[in-house]
Amino acid sequence: MTLQSGIHADPYETIKLADCKNLSYRAVKLIIDKEKIVLLMKIPSKGSWEDDFDVAMGKLLDASSPCYVFYRLDSVNSFGSDWIFICYVPESSDVRLKTIYAATKATVLKQFGDNLIKDDITVNCVDEMNLKAYKKIMESKSAPGPYTEAEIEVAGIHTGEVTTGLHSSYQTIGGVSFALSPDSRSVLKIFSSGECDYVQLKCDILSETIKVCGTREHITPKQIAEICPEKEGRYHLFRFRYMFEGEEHSATFFIHTISGNQSTVKAECCILVARQLY
Repeated sequence: MTLQSGIHADPYETIKLADCKNLSYRAVKLIIDKEKIVLLMKIPSKGSWEDDFDVAMGKLLDASSPCYVFYRLDSVNSFGSDWIFICYVPESSDVRLKTIYAATKATVLKQFGDNLIKDDITVNCVDEMNLKAYKKIMESKSAPGPYTEAEIEVAGIHTGEVTTGLHSSYQTIGGVSFALSPDSRSVLKIFSSGECDYVQLKCDILSETIKVCGTREHITPKQIAEICPEKEGRYHLFRFRYMFEGEEHSATFFIHTISGNQSTVKAECCILVARQLY
């Protein structure tokens, strides 16, 4: 569920915003003022979108004031011109402003027309938004992500192939990383080789590591439910064996169990973040 603030543009501002979508304008700047979305500035088109970019950003972005910017590209889609949406919230902004701008973002996009948005960018510093920086952001988005050894090995679980070694740490979000413990790495290799059909893992928040809770050579789905703790989240790797037309087959499942409201918000958030490893 996306948190929303309830702030929106009134009909007058909506009409003004719609008028800015023609080719005469290159960019528009919106702010939140008195709990309303307000159109603060319009930048006319002069050259190509690349020629206009740095000049427009220099006029639109204020080092100390958050805003939303819609910047028109020269390309089009079936709905009209392609636009870049920029949510600019300086690091120095207070928590209240950061929260309001984050919670109002979806409404701003909807009122402008989210089917026109080609790129959606959030920046915290004026220097992060110039033509060179924007192109680097787009290159990083289009480039295939690097695979860590951990990701390769976990993928091998699904294909029955074992890769050598596991990366000691996997970065998920800024400032939070979870490493597979040596025991976890060993157990995952055993599981992928077919020597056991079940592995239970947990996220140790204090040490930011993924640790083994237990393994079973053979287990049924009902037995998995019986050994799931009620007050802590767990990850489970389960190989389900079955017979079909006289032949034995197997399917591998990754299961994430959560504890409802019996654990802290911090614990559940960390468990969800660490899950990206799989």
